[in-house]
Amino acid sequence: AGLAGLLPPARAGGMADLLPFHVVFGLGGWLTATALAVSCRLLPMFLIAAEPSEGPKRLLRLAIAAFALLGLALVAVATGFDARLAALAAAFAAVAAIAVHGRDLVAVVRGRRRRDIEASGRASLAAVLALWVAVALGLAAAVVGETARVVPAVVHLAGFGWLTGLGLAQLGKIVPFLTWLEYFGPVMGRRPTPRTQDLL
Repeated sequence: AGLAGLLPPARAGGMADLLPFHVVFGLGGWLTATALAVSCRLLPMFLIAAEPSEGPKRLLRLAIAAFALLGLALVAVATGFDARLAALAAAFAAVAAIAVHGRDLVAVVRGRRRRDIEASGRASLAAVLALWVAVALGLAAAVVGETARVVPAVVHLAGFGWLTGLGLAQLGKIVPFLTWLEYFGPVMGRRPTPRTQDLL
């Protein structure tokens, strides 16, 4: 609306302050929260490991807290108040959620019953590593005051390394699985069937 000239200049200028929230809610909130939740189910299933019992609940509570605090920061910016404290608390909750997910993932990998990790599993772990690097880089940049210079690298790592990497890695397992289910599911137990990995 601001770029199209539909808002008065004063309000259009204020819209630029809200753009970082749009990016964070989309990339860091909706997409990353969904990817973390999906990976909590898919990675243990594909690695034949026990699902964490408490970790996903903590992850959900921390994600809700991060969303709520980020919403509070958004309201503060929109009404002209200082949003730094709420934004900092939201970042802390988000980092804590990612740390909980990381701890659970390490337990899943160590406790897996399938010793050989397939290509999709290795690629998924590389995507999670990209997320951890993005978080570490963002935290380091915030500490030394170089956030503006580092944001493009963090967004690139999160968007292409973490989200795109995880999506493509899981599709490499999900598509063969769905194909296997359609063609070999009905005859399972009646005749030998190939592994899903063999379909690749």
